[in-house]
Formats: sequence, C-alpha cells, structure tokens
Amino acid sequence: MSLRIKFLGLLVLIPSMCLAVFLYFAIKTFVDDKRTSLLEEHFNLLNAASLFLSSSDGNEFQTKVQSLIKQEGFESILVINPSGKIIAAGDAGRLQKALPEILGNEIFEKLIGQTAVEGSFEARDISKEERFVSFMKVPIGTADSAILLMHKLKSSSLRASTLFFLKSGSIFVALISFAVLVSLLFSDKLSEGIQQLSRAMEAFGKDNTITPLPAPSNDEVGVMTRQFQSMRVQIKSLIESQKEKVKIETEMNLAGELQKRFFPNSLFKVKGCEFAGFFEPAASAGGDWWFYFVKGNELVLTIGDVTGHGLNSAMITAVSRSAFSLIEEFFVSPSESLRLLNRAIYDAAKGELCMTCIVSALNLETGVMRYAAASHEAPIVIPPQEVVKLKDFQFLNRVNGPRLGEKENAKYDDAQFQLQNNESLLFYTDGLTDLPSASGKVLSENQLLRSLGKEHSQNLSAEQLLEKVKSIAFNHRLTTDLADDLSFFFIKWSKSV
Repeated sequence: MSLRIKFLGLLVLIPSMCLAVFLYFAIKTFVDDKRTSLLEEHFNLLNAASLFLSSSDGNEFQTKVQSLIKQEGFESILVINPSGKIIAAGDAGRLQKALPEILGNEIFEKLIGQTAVEGSFEARDISKEERFVSFMKVPIGTADSAILLMHKLKSSSLRASTLFFLKSGSIFVALISFAVLVSLLFSDKLSEGIQQLSRAMEAFGKDNTITPLPAPSNDEVGVMTRQFQSMRVQIKSLIESQKEKVKIETEMNLAGELQKRFFPNSLFKVKGCEFAGFFEPAASAGGDWWFYFVKGNELVLTIGDVTGHGLNSAMITAVSRSAFSLIEEFFVSPSESLRLLNRAIYDAAKGELCMTCIVSALNLETGVMRYAAASHEAPIVIPPQEVVKLKDFQFLNRVNGPRLGEKENAKYDDAQFQLQNNESLLFYTDGLTDLPSASGKVLSENQLLRSLGKEHSQNLSAEQLLEKVKSIAFNHRLTTDLADDLSFFFIKWSKSV
C-alpha cells in the first residue's frame, strides 16, 4: 500500500473521528437541553398551579382545579390524592381511577416512594414505554394534601433530537465527501493544517471549549480556519445568550399571565356605587395592582405600586394579593389592613422592595369613606358640576404613613371623608402623572386635573370618566413606550333614594 493511499486513509479518518465526536457531544447536549427544557416547562406549570391552589380549602380546591385545567398549558395535569386516586384531570374519563390503571404500577410506586415536595423521574408506563414524570405536592386546607402530576413520552420529546441527528448526519456525509476530494487533490499541502483544525473541532465538539488556532494561511485551510474560528465563537455566544433569554422571557410571561388573575373585573356596580378600572404594565409583568370587595355595607378599595417593575415587583404584588385574601375575610379597618400588608411585604422582601398603597372603605348608604395611606398618591375628589376648576378638586391626604415593607412594625392611621351625592373619586399610581410624551415631558397632576375638569358633568358614569382619563393619557403619550406601569380607577357614589 502506497504512502499516498495510507495518508489518504489517515486524512479521511482523522476528520471523520473529529466530526463524529463533535456530533456525539452536540447531539448529547441537544438531547440533554430538550430534556431540561421539558422539565423546566413542567415545573413552571406546576409552580404556577401550586401558587394558584395553595391557599384553597377542600371545596374551593376542587373548583380551582377544574378552572385551572381548562387553561391553556394545564390540560395535561393530573391531580391525585396520596392513595393514588385521580381527583382531577383534563380527561373526565380518568376521574376517580387509580393511577396504576392509567400509567402503570412502576410510575405509581416510584411516585409514592418520593419524599421530596417536588421532583421528577423516568419510568415505564402501563404500555412499557419510557416517560418523563414531574410532580409537586400541594396542601389542601390544613390537613389534606394532593399531588400535581405531569408526564410525557420520552420518545415524543426525542423527535427533535432524531431530526437533528438526520440533519447532522447529512452534514457529516457532505463534509467527509469534501475531505476525500480535497485530500486527493492537495493531500500533501493540507495534511498539517487539517490535523490542526481537527484538534480544534474536537475540543469544541467535546465541551464547547474555545482553543487557539494556528496562524491561518491564505489557502483553503486558512479560509476554513478563519470560518471555523468565527463560527465557534458565534455559536457559543448564541447558545449562552439564547438560553438566558428564553429563561427570562418564560419567567416574565408566566408572571404576567398570573398577575392578570390578581385583578377583579374592571367594571362593577353595587348599591348606587359604580367602579371602573384600568391597568397596563410597562413590561410583561408589573408592580401596580388594584382590588375591591364588598364587606357588609361597605365597598373596600385598594391600589398599590411596588418600586420598579418586572418579575420582582410582580412577586410582591402576588404576596399582596395573597395577604388581601385574609384581609377580605377578616376586614376591620383600612389602617389595620395596611398594617397586615406591611408585615407580609416586609417578611417577603426584607426591606429591599417597598410598596405605596391606599386602602379605603366606602359606606354605600351614607357615603362616608374611611381611608388610610402608605406614602401613596392622594385620591382626587371630583365634584358633580359642569366645569371643575383646580381649586374645586379635593384630595384624601389627611393621613399618610410609611411605604409598605419599609419598616417591620409601621403604624397607620384612619381618616374619614364625606362623599356628596354623585361625587366621583380617582385613585391612581404615579405612572399616570409621570407619563412621558415623545418629547419627554410628563403629564403632571395639574395638566391631568385641567383636562379632567373640562366638559365635566355629574351625569358622567365611572366608566365614562375612566375613558376620559384614558384618552387624556393616550393623547399625551401617543406611541411612546411606558416607563412605568399605568393603573387607575374611578368610583362614583350616588345616594340611594
């Protein structure tokens, strides 16, 4: 066998081995990433479901579960009790069946053997097919618990990997064919450069390591070396940035979708009182939040603004909404409500994030409003007259305490205000008065009040007043992106005859 033939065989063999190693690790990394992505998707959904169901008692739990599994992305969740009976599922035919009947004994035995609150594992189902299984245990009330379960066939999650393998194989065959042709024509000239390049490719294919390349020449090997050098740097940078971007976007979008559920209906009427509210976050998830509920003969209202916006701010609004569930049940006064909210936010953020807030309680029969504030913008009282000047507006600013979460044991005081028949109130966050125009000029409180006072009438409903302020804000803002969350609401009280 001649030296040229030996060299030709060696020249073909070395790149082949390097490419094989590269493809092996590339496919292995791709498969691992697909599995990690699937598990992250499962746990994002399970965490969202757990947050939604965690404060439920037995009866409320069933209602919330049925509501949850109708939502997009949650249809495949199974809810089982500790004994393995399915108590909720998107497929009604599975209800009250034992988990072994649906997924087999191996999955059931592995599941009940788990001591952790959440986790994942692989097991064969009743058809002997491999499945990825993720679970999370959630409490029901004070004594019982349930297990949220998601599963997916391992083979279905690997379809993309198979396609990647076929594409990579095609590229592999093309590169080998190219190597044979080049080696036949330029075997002596290419041997040294190809070997050096193959070592660099092997290192990159093994663990994405960037190793120095020899100084490139002006021939074909030099061109390949420069292209590979540029390609591997860009690929590694793209992989890292894409992973981080997808993770952040997923978390933000999930937080934004969950936050929308914290708000009640934007239009509401009760015993001569009208409510109309608006909210638009500056990012996928925001830090503004408003809420209302009826307690006895009072309509209780609140609006808050967490410092900043984004995922951290959205988490604090979630804490506030959870705390307000208890406040709604045991409501005493606005000041006591702020005290409880302050403690919940301080325990969650340890002073790193704070929230301005105001809580009020309107007596639907007398029009007397009790209120307490935590460094929040004072609500504006709009009198029922045709033209309202700046001096005619009143503000609920008799009391104002520290921001929620700023001090562990902050104290707040109540004040009262008597609403007149057909008077309206505007509650808002600073995102409204700090709203920038295209030139950077903010809307300001005075400009807002002047525009609001023009062509006013006591016959305007809360919804019409809301639309009026939305028009003022949007005409000022035009196409400018929001710098802060935008939220506000109106109430209008009419004395019952």
